[in-house]
Amino acid sequence: MPISSRLLVLAFAGLSFAAPAQPGPRRNAVTFDVAGGLTIGVGVNYHRVLLNFRTRDGSETGFLSGQVGAGLNAWVGSFALPHGLSLNLGNRGNYFEVGYTASYATRAPSVKTDGGCGCALSDPPSRYYAMPLLGYRRQAPRGFLFRLHLSPVIDRSEFYPWGGVSVGKAF
Repeated sequence: MPISSRLLVLAFAGLSFAAPAQPGPRRNAVTFDVAGGLTIGVGVNYHRVLLNFRTRDGSETGFLSGQVGAGLNAWVGSFALPHGLSLNLGNRGNYFEVGYTASYATRAPSVKTDGGCGCALSDPPSRYYAMPLLGYRRQAPRGFLFRLHLSPVIDRSEFYPWGGVSVGKAF
């Protein structure tokens, strides 16, 4: 039997015994957040699936995703640069999301005057907020994305309960 015939037989044998491909989550998404954990206000975020998790038979068990975005930080009246990492456990478009998000809030410093010639800056011009993330993520087969999450704000030694809703499109 010639070598090309042997390779062809091996290729077909490998295809017939391979596990069928299971569709997973779409790798990219853009969402609009309202009171979200990433922006603590309103914002637009980009999500990227970094790593898929599957069982030996090829069925989906979850994925690791990263997020970056931009928005308005209602907490301190500033522009926010959010980012985060989350582990999404589940399958068939329904996921339990657990992770960590953070937001770097930038703003112009405000100036206090004492009525005389002295003045001082009040409030720091930028702050960094750390937020754990717990939530539900629904990613429909046609790309509609919905997230409902709790993301309490931890600011220095203070704890503020917070949560949000995201809607978007996965592609």
